[in-house]
Amino acid sequence: MKAAFWYGRKDIRVVETDEPTPKSTEVKIAVKWCGICGSDLHEYISGPILIPTSPHPLTGAKAPVIMGHEFSGEVVEVGSKVRKFAAGDRVTADTKYYCHTCYHCMRSDFELCENMAFMGLASGNGAFADYICVPEELVYDLPDQVTYEQGAMVEPLAIGIHAVRRGFFREGDTACVVGAGPIGLLTIQALNAAGARRIFAIEIADNRARLASKFGARIVDPRADPRREIFDLTDGVGVDLSFECVGKQQSLKTCLEVVKKGGTVVVSGIFEEHPSLDFTDLVVSEKKIMGSTDGDFPAGISLIATNRVNVDALITSRIELSNIIDAFKQLATSKDSVKILVHPNT
Repeated sequence: MKAAFWYGRKDIRVVETDEPTPKSTEVKIAVKWCGICGSDLHEYISGPILIPTSPHPLTGAKAPVIMGHEFSGEVVEVGSKVRKFAAGDRVTADTKYYCHTCYHCMRSDFELCENMAFMGLASGNGAFADYICVPEELVYDLPDQVTYEQGAMVEPLAIGIHAVRRGFFREGDTACVVGAGPIGLLTIQALNAAGARRIFAIEIADNRARLASKFGARIVDPRADPRREIFDLTDGVGVDLSFECVGKQQSLKTCLEVVKKGGTVVVSGIFEEHPSLDFTDLVVSEKKIMGSTDGDFPAGISLIATNRVNVDALITSRIELSNIIDAFKQLATSKDSVKILVHPNT
């Protein structure tokens, strides 16, 4: 089969590789669609960040690795111990492999696993390929009303939903999302579904700003004075929560500036460089910073199935695997695209 491997910074190659065979507890899936994620782009531009260059302690994987984790597909084969799935099932999957033996796993805090490996980055297998084998415990059924394209959007939506929950959001809260890329746009929709009273979005790219506005956010231009505008529109208080969805020093600074005293900043962005913080302001204002990396898949599937979010509007192009290198180059230099979905060549 063909698959897209990460070999190094700005070095992705589509090559022939062996078709995987499922282990006893794995499900083999024929990939239908796989989205290019922001973390994939970070690895392309500045990696390795999460891709191991020496054997990963859980999976043993190291570069080169098959990329891709935002995917949907059809089950074509199952291992001998698999009980929940059968050939023909329509599915998507979580992206995180857990060791089940570390301190956090033993407390059922799997998202904090000491040895976690991310699919398509540190797992050795990824979904920019014809087939992928995934542990049964990570696989989720897709309802008939959820298309395969929508199924490939479950993972980023699940990330947005989890970020909202990590911020201990309460119905009626106000929020600001910094960065209206795929995660930011889906976080906006998750906030709407949860009952946000008012949402602001800070975004410079016109097409992304238009989508954020379509989903109910008031657009704030980062080239002006976002803090002043948001404080003017919140009676001088600031928002209850802000969401960092970019992974940049300036966007984190903006999140801290627009959130109210005692408010919460939720960070979902992947940082290529280490940011600095004004800890004095953090202390005297008693603001909180929360990291967020996990995803709530059942909630994401449900919101799509019941039409409470619109993931189709984020899909700006669909390409075949053979064109994926050009897609990465495009995403690295332009914000015209929001979500590019990749289909295997076969």
